[in-house]
Amino acid sequence: MPLRHRLERYFEFDKLGATWKTEILAGFTTFMTMAYIVFVNPAILHETGMPLAAVTAATCISAAVGSMLMGASPSTPSRWRPAWG
Repeated sequence: MPLRHRLERYFEFDKLGATWKTEILAGFTTFMTMAYIVFVNPAILHETGMPLAAVTAATCISAAVGSMLMGASPSTPSRWRPAWG
């Protein structure tokens, strides 16, 4: 079975009425909407005296790991903000 069909089955495309176009557009839109965390979180933490490079790296790493975990969860249509709060 091709990878495409396995992914469609894993993420329940038929049940949800999803298409590749809508899923890619939704993922891109969500990423762009929530990408501000990479700029805002380090700026806030830097104001408390933390090193800017360290908090930027920590924010990026935790956001990436959290996003990958949420992205691998089928049937989770909500947008989570990893590492925020």
